[in-house]
Amino acid sequence: MPWKGAHGLHARRAVDDAAFAAARETWGEHGVIELTALCGYYTLVALILNVAEMPVPEGSRVLAVLGSGVQAHAHVEALAHVADFGEIRVWSRTAEHAQQFARQRGATAMGAEAAVRDADVVVVATSSRQPVLRGEWLKPGAHVNAVGANRPDWRELDDDAMSATLFVDSRAAAAQESGDIMLSRAAIYAEIGELFANAVLAPPRSATTIFKSLGLAVEDLAAAKLVLNAFTR
Repeated sequence: MPWKGAHGLHARRAVDDAAFAAARETWGEHGVIELTALCGYYTLVALILNVAEMPVPEGSRVLAVLGSGVQAHAHVEALAHVADFGEIRVWSRTAEHAQQFARQRGATAMGAEAAVRDADVVVVATSSRQPVLRGEWLKPGAHVNAVGANRPDWRELDDDAMSATLFVDSRAAAAQESGDIMLSRAAIYAEIGELFANAVLAPPRSATTIFKSLGLAVEDLAAAKLVLNAFTR
């Protein structure tokens, strides 16, 4: 494997979402780390940090989840740390998967529109190429976490939804990878890091907000470093 980057650190994704991390000068060890399972855990931690800073409606009671995979499960776990949801609704393109998710998470499976109507927080975590969330379904002041549609020609959210106050993890990545943003030409309010650093004002609680996340390579690197550090203790 080639060595490159600052301090000899090199990481890349390969087939089956395997990530290879090495640091000859910094750590003096190397490893091969399969991040499929690990992804759910570091995603959960990142979500807790992000959601804690986002303007999640006070007194949030209803959570809607569109999708039923790893990211959907991670969101339910993370959001439980910042809000006490009395009702969780789930929709999936595969009814069987929605029912299984519902049993595992104490949720109710239903249609997408029914799930989103009157929900305080909406999670969109699908591999859809066409919008599954319509802005007209969102109640004013709702918050949306959207983590799918990570290709320039894929959509999860329609143009109406994308007119909400929009946060991203990276403007650069959004401009190249997010079909939701590129095709809707939505205006980005701020990066989530700018909100963390108090570089921008948090939107009012009455604002409908979206956090469009594409993931950051630094999360892979941080997770790999923690695993390698634990392994070499």
